[in-house]
Amino acid sequence: MKYESMLSDRRIAKIRKAAENHFLYYEPVCHARVGYAVNVGFQREVCSDIYGNVVFSNFDHDEDEEDQDIVLGKLTDSPDAIVKAYRETVKKYHLDEANKRREEDIDVLNDSSIFAFDD
Repeated sequence: MKYESMLSDRRIAKIRKAAENHFLYYEPVCHARVGYAVNVGFQREVCSDIYGNVVFSNFDHDEDEEDQDIVLGKLTDSPDAIVKAYRETVKKYHLDEANKRREEDIDVLNDSSIFAFDD
């Protein structure tokens, strides 16, 4: 497994492009603009909500817990402001380290030789 940081240039570029397009793209089948999210880690994404906010959403949790949604700004904010808020949020909450540990845990589970018998 090769871990890609939540602050990698590739992910930052995707967030910037999405912010430039207000998290919308043209869907030719629907003949309309539809919203989309940018994957930034294991069950983590940056997207817009119905209130016009740009939100970091972490939905990697137990069933009885709520999603962690952190507002990064408004859709009308500049892409630079949204990217800056994203970077600061990742650093402030140590999200990159937590995401790396989670991806390593999942990788170990997926590649383990553990198996069970049902009798």
